[in-house]
Amino acid sequence: MERNGIFDYARATEKKPSRKPGPFHSRRLRYRAIVDVAVILVSAGAGAAASILTAYVTYRMTARQDQKKWRAELAEKYALLVADQPRAAQALARQFAVGVLIVERGDTALREKVFIAPYTRMTAGRSEDNEIVLPTVYASKHHFAISADGANAYIEDLGAANGVALNDSFVRGRTLLRTGDLIKVGESCHVEFQSLTSSV
Repeated sequence: MERNGIFDYARATEKKPSRKPGPFHSRRLRYRAIVDVAVILVSAGAGAAASILTAYVTYRMTARQDQKKWRAELAEKYALLVADQPRAAQALARQFAVGVLIVERGDTALREKVFIAPYTRMTAGRSEDNEIVLPTVYASKHHFAISADGANAYIEDLGAANGVALNDSFVRGRTLLRTGDLIKVGESCHVEFQSLTSSV
């Protein structure tokens, strides 16, 4: 505000007319507002997605732990009941059964149903300490074992002297049982498996 080396106070303090923002300026402000809203929405969406993902993972982990606990408790309760109260053990097995064994000992009037609880194991043989007693000379003291996971039942040879015949072939290792499978122990004793789950 100097003119020829002289300070012009009047000119320096003179108010300049304010400029009206042009159309470009207002567009820039609107664009900035839209960007700010978009950033807020994206941040909120990312936060919500992270919260949902965390809740889902927590739920799955808790459900898996609860399922493991339930399996262990069921197997333990079943094992305790089998020793002292076989009828109560079968009542428990019936509630959660993955399959049923229909044991026929010679006469069809002597049919017995044995329910297979999930995550359990039972043995069959001539000895009285088996869950399934097979009163025939063709059966070994501990002839075969039946075990189950959450959906399927399996048979396993326990070293039977005559082997374990399943549908006219011998069992090798742990074998999956399917609906209608027939376990033969001699001529007079047959055990039929029926699945109670839809997987087999």
